[in-house]
Amino acid sequence: MQATAVSTDIVLLDIAGFSKLSDEGQLASVLLLNEELRRFLKRLPVRSFQKVHQIVLDVIPSGDGFYIILNQAFAGYGPLCALSIRNALLTAGAKQGLLFEGVRLACHLGRVQPFTDITGRTNYVGTGVNDCARLLQSSRIRNEARRFSGDSNYVIVSSHAWRAFERLFPDAEFGGFFDLIELRASVQRVFEDKHGKTHRVRILESSRTLSVSPPKPSNPASEGGE
Repeated sequence: MQATAVSTDIVLLDIAGFSKLSDEGQLASVLLLNEELRRFLKRLPVRSFQKVHQIVLDVIPSGDGFYIILNQAFAGYGPLCALSIRNALLTAGAKQGLLFEGVRLACHLGRVQPFTDITGRTNYVGTGVNDCARLLQSSRIRNEARRFSGDSNYVIVSSHAWRAFERLFPDAEFGGFFDLIELRASVQRVFEDKHGKTHRVRILESSRTLSVSPPKPSNPASEGGE
């Protein structure tokens, strides 16, 4: 019997230009991502006064990146999570020398269905995973994201994830924190994917001089939603 489907934040981490790398370059890049994501997840509970499983349900490899499935109680944290991971990777890459063009992330709040795959591990399917992947598939949006962020290290957030973020971290309470990390968002942009489905997104940017760690939300959302 499979677990119940949930609506939550999904963060997709993808390496730009991964297929252009040599076999050795691909391996080195994936190892860098593995190590930095492990370190990020290790630090996260200490900074947020939570246990890691309370924040992150699972991390699923995608070949040239990862899907990070957040706990439903933290739906709304996804945009900050994406920026945090981006910054941590850039810091590590600056020390070790980046082999790839950039690291791009997408965040979407949607429905996921956990299941046990053939290896016995938990995996996920659902419209939430599909829609998150499509946020990085529009060449026009990717070009606009590069212009907004200044390079190929950017974060694209769906309107569903953005609304959950605004509910979880209202500007009246967290505006000072957002000013501190120089958080800024583009105007909403709209595109259709190859199946004709409309997506509304914003591009996010923040200071890259630190790994952004969010304040503990006073009232974590108990449910996701469209």
